[in-house]
Amino acid sequence: MLFLPSVEALDVNVNLGQSGANSGLDASNPRWWNFTISNAGAAAGLVVVTGNITIKKNQSATNPVIFTLWSGFTINGSTAGNTQLASLSMSAASFTQQFTPTIFSFSPVPLQLGAGAYSLTLTNTDSGASNTGYGLKYNDIVVMTDTSGTALSASLYASAGSNPTPYPTPTPAPTATPGPTPVPEPSQVLASLLLIAGMSVYCFLRRKKQSSAA
Repeated sequence: MLFLPSVEALDVNVNLGQSGANSGLDASNPRWWNFTISNAGAAAGLVVVTGNITIKKNQSATNPVIFTLWSGFTINGSTAGNTQLASLSMSAASFTQQFTPTIFSFSPVPLQLGAGAYSLTLTNTDSGASNTGYGLKYNDIVVMTDTSGTALSASLYASAGSNPTPYPTPTPAPTATPGPTPVPEPSQVLASLLLIAGMSVYCFLRRKKQSSAA
């Protein structure tokens, strides 16, 4: 459902939060971006090969930063039920203590994306205390370009915000209110009485005949 390997690929760079607010990245503060691929995007053969994020290392940061592509939306930081499509770990030594646009390049690159919901996450396991962890420019907007920097058409993908509702909750069918029990028509009552009377007469005559024969 997710991949269309027969389509010619279009490599894509995803620009994430380049002008957002300064935000922390540590064990208690993952960051994520949700987006959708349209049928036209799937037909174009989109492949997310790089992510561009403005990030800095805090003075005592030690653990790596992990950049991951998922099928399915990330909701409140949770990727439960999603499928990991690609992941990249960059060590603390890869970053400086200045906000710097940083390219995260997947290797190997994931396959082409089919129409549907996806997310990108950025995580780190530093405690966030004592100047550990990282800082980044963060907003939840996804902007896609090709590898030459040309913006992709909005008909191919859409940024979905931080906590979208992937699928609408079905509305339960209304429960019918039971109506009054129908009252039998007079003709139905008369027919029932005649049937009972006839069976009674039949049984009486049959018993009488059996008694005479004895």
